[in-house]
Amino acid sequence: MLLPRWVAVKRFVHELSKTTRMSAVRAVGDGCVVAVTMKRRGVRPLLTGLGSRGDVIDPLRARRVAHAADAGLGLVPVRPTCLRRSLVLLRELRRLGLAGTLHVGVRSENGVVLAHAWIQVGDEVVNDDRAVTDRFSSIAAGELEDLLPRFT
Repeated sequence: MLLPRWVAVKRFVHELSKTTRMSAVRAVGDGCVVAVTMKRRGVRPLLTGLGSRGDVIDPLRARRVAHAADAGLGLVPVRPTCLRRSLVLLRELRRLGLAGTLHVGVRSENGVVLAHAWIQVGDEVVNDDRAVTDRFSSIAAGELEDLLPRFT
């Protein structure tokens, strides 16, 4: 079992002094929900349960929420993959009424197909570095649910 490192605890405590403190706190619980749901039932239940898209396009605020969510995820005893990070952030943005779109991209490197996930608000990447996401060709922008196989 992974235990949070001291630096992760320190980062989380620091986030508690900011206006986005509740996003950090909710990310701890959401990180657990996302990890368990992905393992047991896949991604689809996490996407279908999000409700309506947020209306407010505010990349700066979304970026602050992303930092808070990452701080909360640092306390969850699972590896914070890009998809887990993005799903937790997207759930939090929806709670706050903020717009955000899940992007999934792929690229080939030495004959191996690599995938990456991130959240964008408008044209701005809010939970990753644009230099990283630009190396991937987006295959699903807010449409991942439609691309997943349907299991009944």
